[in-house]
Amino acid sequence: MIKLPKDVEFIFNKLKENGYEAYIVGGCVRDVLLGIEPGDWDIATNATPDAIGLIFDKTIDVGKRFGTVKILLKEGAYEVTTFRRDGAYSDSRRPDRVVFSQDIKEDLKRRDFTINAMAYNQEIGLIDEFDGQKHLFHKKIMCVGDANERFQEDALRMIRGIRFASQYAFEIEKNTYEAIVINREKLKEISVERVQQEFNKILLSVSPSYGISLMAQTGIGIIIFPQCNRLGGIENKMDLKKIDGLESQLILRLVAFLYLITKSENRLAVETADSILKQLKYDRKTVTQTTSLLKGRMDISNIQTPVELKRLMRKIGRENTSLLLKLYGNDCSNRGHAIFLQKIVNEILTRDDPIDYEDLSINGTDMMQEGFRGKEIGGVIENLINIVHEEPNKNKRETLLEIMKTLRNR
Repeated sequence: MIKLPKDVEFIFNKLKENGYEAYIVGGCVRDVLLGIEPGDWDIATNATPDAIGLIFDKTIDVGKRFGTVKILLKEGAYEVTTFRRDGAYSDSRRPDRVVFSQDIKEDLKRRDFTINAMAYNQEIGLIDEFDGQKHLFHKKIMCVGDANERFQEDALRMIRGIRFASQYAFEIEKNTYEAIVINREKLKEISVERVQQEFNKILLSVSPSYGISLMAQTGIGIIIFPQCNRLGGIENKMDLKKIDGLESQLILRLVAFLYLITKSENRLAVETADSILKQLKYDRKTVTQTTSLLKGRMDISNIQTPVELKRLMRKIGRENTSLLLKLYGNDCSNRGHAIFLQKIVNEILTRDDPIDYEDLSINGTDMMQEGFRGKEIGGVIENLINIVHEEPNKNKRETLLEIMKTLRNR
């Protein structure tokens, strides 16, 4: 017996009062059976979208063509989808048309993996036509029906299968695995935004190293990251496991992954990482922060003094320093050095030592009043920052004005 939230029971009862069936389906059934609290409760019914709109007071059409309506209740919103059979897929993403059905079993046939093809309500119990519960017990990812057909319908299912394996530490069943290898080129037809979302979920899973290894082994990795020939053999690298040890924060794990697959390229590593991030259409903030941290990761092992550390903090941004030290210290061979550097950072921050231009006790107006113009101002700033990095006590307005005068007279 699965305990349903009160809102879900309310929706079930309203549909039943009007002569319709309703079930929870897909991921929420899977998660409950795994002992995980579902993030969403997806509901399937034989009521059409128009009928759902008449039964409930507040609804939003979020995909009426595909049978999905969102019901708005006081405590939250719930997506309800009409049972359906899918037509042909011509874009490797969505069916060209759907046919509404009265049979929940027809609806379950069209789903990707057996563990996602179960339905439940309190009257009938669990509907499990494809042994999803057994596959959960045996920790297997297996397609519903013919794996080649499922992946040709929607190529994203291949990386989703890897994501589920990574998320739950499951094995991909032999025929499903082979179908991923055979159909991997079809991922090129999928929007990069969808691929990025699934890759992010792999990085945030319990075992990202397992998911990345599967991507490498199946050849999906080189499809998604064509810039990185090194990905092909990465499954044999013990360093990959270090990603698992990082806290589940996307930016940290993304930098760790990019560092691992680009570090052999030395200074070109940041350019390669930048190319990957932009190709997968990460937002500008993520691209900037990730590449800054990657630069820092390439340099940090050589840092020994407070002045060197201040220069690094200036390069990557003060706010990224703690992230960089987490990233660096995650490798046990670096841990002692990371602790040493963290101690210096704490001292710098406690003293409020100047790091960058905005920390200087003078500004651009002061520099212009001393007669500096254009590119000269940039040169003055660099000189002053270098001075206060070495001697923080010189960061006083009068002292910096005197120093500027000596620079002006050179």
